[in-house]
Amino acid sequence: MGPGRFHYSSNVKDNRALDIRYDLLLPFEESILGGKREISISRHETCGACHGSGAKSSNSITECTQCRGQGRSMKSQRTPFGIVSQISSCLNCDGSGKIITEHCPSCDGSGKVQVERSIQVDIPGGIEDGSAIRITGGGSVDKQRGVSGDLYIFVCVEEKQGIHREGLDLCSDVTIDCTDAILGTTVKV
Repeated sequence: MGPGRFHYSSNVKDNRALDIRYDLLLPFEESILGGKREISISRHETCGACHGSGAKSSNSITECTQCRGQGRSMKSQRTPFGIVSQISSCLNCDGSGKIITEHCPSCDGSGKVQVERSIQVDIPGGIEDGSAIRITGGGSVDKQRGVSGDLYIFVCVEEKQGIHREGLDLCSDVTIDCTDAILGTTVKV
């Protein structure tokens, strides 16, 4: 950038706010063998009534008079070093450039609604306690920015009495007497 020029970048919100965390408690056997599990999640989706605009109708949306629909305002200040210009999001319209006069009754003007969804999750065999399964696009939806968050399923494996896992091996501590250790025996675990 040369002298007298300025750079403007829009305020990009963090997509991680759209991510959803789900904690899944798995029985020990299911963590070893794997399988399918149906889970129910609550997530934000685009409002069907206003299609994400937040307005009751298209007539309820007007151009912001403060920023003239630009979504940003520029403030210039004279300093001993010259004129300094600062661009910021318009506080009147929150940077959208539009003002909603009548809000959508279904979403109260937010453009999104809370929805319960059932999702089928494939549990891989041998999954360990504390592992996470990521489902891309399974989180909340932000239609205005055209992005979806991810669904993160954190696995907590129930303990099985007498059996524990060491890597891919299943181990059990069994007490036997000295004679059986020398001669060999079959023990039910």
